[in-house]
Amino acid sequence: MTVLYFDCFAGAAGDMILGALIDAGAPLERVLSCVNSLGIGGIKLDVRPVIKGAVRATRVEVTVEGPGSPRTYSDIVSLLRRAELPPGVRRRALDTFELIGRAEARVHDVEVEDVHFHEVGSEDAIVDIVGCSAALEYFAPEHVTTGPIPKGSGTVEGAHGILPVPAPAVVEILRGAVLRDGGTRETITPTGAAVLRAASHSFGTAPSMRLESSGYGAGARDTDVPNVVRVLVGQSVPSDELQGVGVEPGPFGSRPNIEAAVVVETNVDDMSPELLAPVVVSLIEAGAQDAWITPVVMKKGRPGFTLAALTSAPAVEGIVSAMFRETTTLGVRQSQVQKEALERDWVTVEVADQHVSVKLGR
Repeated sequence: MTVLYFDCFAGAAGDMILGALIDAGAPLERVLSCVNSLGIGGIKLDVRPVIKGAVRATRVEVTVEGPGSPRTYSDIVSLLRRAELPPGVRRRALDTFELIGRAEARVHDVEVEDVHFHEVGSEDAIVDIVGCSAALEYFAPEHVTTGPIPKGSGTVEGAHGILPVPAPAVVEILRGAVLRDGGTRETITPTGAAVLRAASHSFGTAPSMRLESSGYGAGARDTDVPNVVRVLVGQSVPSDELQGVGVEPGPFGSRPNIEAAVVVETNVDDMSPELLAPVVVSLIEAGAQDAWITPVVMKKGRPGFTLAALTSAPAVEGIVSAMFRETTTLGVRQSQVQKEALERDWVTVEVADQHVSVKLGR
């Protein structure tokens, strides 16, 4: 399974992410083909190696002839649907712009269709997003993780005036991401935030992988910390190669078994418990190692349930199909986890003249 990790130790912007993906091996011709299919005239991509600090990286600079004009969310959706893009690239780009549109709508209290994009609606931002979508579709990772992102500090001036760093729309986009202190300026742009959020399945530490390639994408500024995004691409490590790696002995003296696993879950607020409960049985039958329902409070204070299943990677497709088939959900999420368990034995003990089988961990 192909996995990908974004290391944003200096922050991230759309052009930096695109440069890192190209540097890691995404074909420039494929990126250019998708960009050219947009039909936006006067666009040029300058892709060149640069040095940031002591690190060699790829710098992608988009230049556009003539003045650009702000676009609405609907304008950009129409542009992407008209373009002759591969379906996967179009889907990724639409998902990214939908994230931005919903964030802007929430921040400014307007409908998504009425959102006017300024910086992220400009030609260079559209090129960055479509280019990143093309590069990600080339690698086709089954799991993407983004590491902690420095939140920056200070203020930034944009179309809506002077705003705190990170900008309100960026904060909205990055819900669920891991932010850390760091940076004395804007370190994460709306375009960069949206590309990472749309692509990522999880946030935090890098997954275990057999590394195949890496890439560094450079930003425009020169800073004390090399102003680059690093991307790592590899294959997930089979569970038998992870067993016993870096794990201290368990509480009973043995080393726990470690297995890679996947948690598939969805939130549901429009099904009665009587209808939802049998789905747990269906998930077990579909290959889940465990399945459960958790009561939750959802948006606007509505009561709902989180339906979750723990499973191995080969069984994920069946689990997802069962959730879509037997619940009202329109989407599920997946997270890679590591499962640890003690070695177990069955013993027979006598209780009240009865022989009872008991499972022991060791």
